[in-house]
Amino acid sequence: MALEKFLERENFIRQLFGEPALTAANDAVEIADLITIALSPENLTCNGELSGDAVVRRKTYYQNCLKELQSA
Repeated sequence: MALEKFLERENFIRQLFGEPALTAANDAVEIADLITIALSPENLTCNGELSGDAVVRRKTYYQNCLKELQSA
């Protein structure tokens, strides 16, 4: 479910720029890279702007995305 939500958001953005949609079956490496980037401390904390609880929620969400991608 988390991965589906992640792909919906990423594909919406890609559509705005005329890029092809990502699918877990065909683009697993690229998706994993995007999730890893999102897990970087700067992105995860929005450069220190988020509260600790929000950071924990975001980290859990992205970790769940990776788990779902690995099991897909």
